This record gives sequence, structure tokens and C-alpha cells, in this order.
Amino acid sequence: KTAVSPSFYEGIAGSGHPVGHYLRDVQKSALKGLWEGIQAGLLPGLDDSWFFRTFMPNAQIEAAQLDKNKESSFEDIWPKVTKLNLYDPLTLLASVPGAAKLLFKPKAIHTEGFGVVEQVGPDDVTHPEKAKLLMSALAKSALAQSTVAPD
Repeated sequence: KTAVSPSFYEGIAGSGHPVGHYLRDVQKSALKGLWEGIQAGLLPGLDDSWFFRTFMPNAQIEAAQLDKNKESSFEDIWPKVTKLNLYDPLTLLASVPGAAKLLFKPKAIHTEGFGVVEQVGPDDVTHPEKAKLLMSALAKSALAQSTVAPD
């Protein structure tokens, strides 16, 4: 996993690709569920301060402000989020048409009344060695960035 901003997900959703929309919606929904679970006291050991430190800058300032106004909704919080995790770079790669066509031969699945879904099975990876190299390079880059101390 590596950290990316919500604008990253907005950008890939803006491409119009259904996987881009899916990735953005899943991130926002998961974070909303986490926020609401913390607010309801359902997640022992996790509190507002942890949430702000993990997903937002100036965590202590935000937490102090929130304590004064305990009614903050997720819609108030979401625009201030600056750090989300990218858990599935392969899914992201599949949403980039140029990259996907270099590595995969997806099979289009048509269902009446729904959009087209592309499926990639084990035999549909055209260049497995290139896919492995790319995923390795992405992982190394993510690890290198995560060990760099912030300014």
C-alpha cells in the first residue's frame, strides 16, 4: 500500500473508466464507515485524534476543533482528508487503458441493462514477466516513498 490524496481518486474517476469510479467510491465509502464507527464508539482504540493523524494534516488542531463541535459529519471531514491508501495497484493499472492493453487481454462481459465489464483471468495476461517487473517497480517506489521523512 502507498499513500495518495483524494484528488488522485477523483482524477481516475474523472477519466470515465468504471474502475476509476469504483476505486474512488470504495475509498470514500470505507473511510466514511471508519469515521462513523469511531463516532459511534464501535472501534476500541481508535478515536478522532487517530483518524486525523492518519488521514489529515494538522491532526491536533482538527481534533481540538472537533471537540468543540462534536457534530461534524463525514461530509465536513472528507474535503480535509489528504492521505488515503492505495491497496490494489493492479486494479488501478487495469483502469489505465494504455497500460492495461500492454499487459492484459481482457474479455468483455456484456449483460443486458448493465455496462460492459472486462474480466482478466490467469491466461489473459499477455506479458506476465512485464507485469511482474512493473508491479515490483511500483512496490519498490511505494516503499521508498514511505520511508522518506516529511519536510
